[in-house]
Amino acid sequence: MHSPAAQAEIVASPTTAPEAEVLEAAPLFETVYSSSFQPDPRSARDVLAFMLTPVEAFAVPGDDEEFEAVSEMLEGAKMEALTRWYGMHVEATAN
Repeated sequence: MHSPAAQAEIVASPTTAPEAEVLEAAPLFETVYSSSFQPDPRSARDVLAFMLTPVEAFAVPGDDEEFEAVSEMLEGAKMEALTRWYGMHVEATAN
């Protein structure tokens, strides 16, 4: 991934057509972790991020018993998050 400065440099490269308007690239980065972060259950991005987060992010490394317990708990939580998001998505698109 390129830094914001590198992105701007890529956008303004000499290969850009002379008549093309050169726009400044917006940063593509956002805070992924924050102790105050509260995922939005209506956000496909937040639900997908939760679904794709590996068990290792929630379990203590090296504790096989905890890993198994967290893995089992997360499986249900992830399915519930997806089910809730889908229900809200269907409801929102129906209105």
